[in-house]
Amino acid sequence: MNRQQSLEHLQRVPVWDLLVVGGGATGLGVALEAAQRGWRVALLESHDFASGTSSRSTKLLHGGVRYLAQGNLALVREALAERQAVLKIAPHLAQPLPFVMPCYQPWQAPFYGVGLKLYDWLAGRAGLGPTRWLGREQTQAALPGVQALGLRGGIQYWDAQFEDARLALAVARSAKAAGALLLNCVQVQRLEAGTDDNAGANVQGGRLLQVQALDRHGGQRLQLQARCVVNATGVWVDQLRQGLQPEAPPLVQPSQGVHLVVARDFLPGQQALLVPRTQMAGCCLRCRGWGRWCWAAPTRRAPTCRANPSRSRPKSSSSCARRRRRWRGRCAAPTCAASGWACGRWWRRPPPGPAPKRCRANTASWSIPLGW
Repeated sequence: MNRQQSLEHLQRVPVWDLLVVGGGATGLGVALEAAQRGWRVALLESHDFASGTSSRSTKLLHGGVRYLAQGNLALVREALAERQAVLKIAPHLAQPLPFVMPCYQPWQAPFYGVGLKLYDWLAGRAGLGPTRWLGREQTQAALPGVQALGLRGGIQYWDAQFEDARLALAVARSAKAAGALLLNCVQVQRLEAGTDDNAGANVQGGRLLQVQALDRHGGQRLQLQARCVVNATGVWVDQLRQGLQPEAPPLVQPSQGVHLVVARDFLPGQQALLVPRTQMAGCCLRCRGWGRWCWAAPTRRAPTCRANPSRSRPKSSSSCARRRRRWRGRCAAPTCAASGWACGRWWRRPPPGPAPKRCRANTASWSIPLGW
């Protein structure tokens, strides 16, 4: 079907079993799972598929090493299982990647080494390689140009990398082949609780969700009905849910991932650099090669996130460059960057009360009180 035929089919179906809002990796995955179960599924994306966070990620397929320090072993184990699944299903898009963590303090090697050994144990048979301690010379060989002053050694462990946008588009093609209707440039503007006398016994009390959407290409306004709506809009999830429940408290807390791209000779080796903690609280710095380039990616909390955060701000770029300078033996000024991008990420907002030490990035759920 062409776009016009898809729009006509979208309105021709009286009630969709599932309507997914958001065409990123999460929304596309939900659509694929539901379509494979025989449901009538439609997915609406306001911009383009994987145009947000799903194409501007760190491009790392990892089990969440930093969550070990929070004691969230269940999340780490789940992420490691997902890592293995992607490596098995899409080996052309995901490959193992060794990381080296340089150590400059006496406590770092035993502390992080034991934690990464636990990481290996949680991975089990899905492990990609053993964690091992490196001497000073081995660390310098693995990370050419690493800051030699005060270097005591390093730790090597294994994770994976993947091509995020290509993987999301592969999931989109699979969802469409399974029967889901996917449309980009269709913005869901409002959700309302409605009723339908013809809804049937599958919807208790005839309760449905009324969905108002806008075709951003043709300007056509769409009125849809769905038994269930999945809000997979990522860091902007509260904008849609608070349209239905204005009094609802925010569910997520935004953060921003900033990436700088520099020439490949900045990190010429085949192994990636990991700094688990920098001067920025809660910031984990990664630097690795990607084809003819290499990039560094810290994460910072942000009070707001733009709808299309394609370019990193100068302040963020300068901060990123300063942190790279500290761990590399050569200068990396923001002017050396060939490119850069930023993406919005979300963390589950902690419940009211005393603030926890960290806000865990886990799943967050929201239900609509429709009396179902």
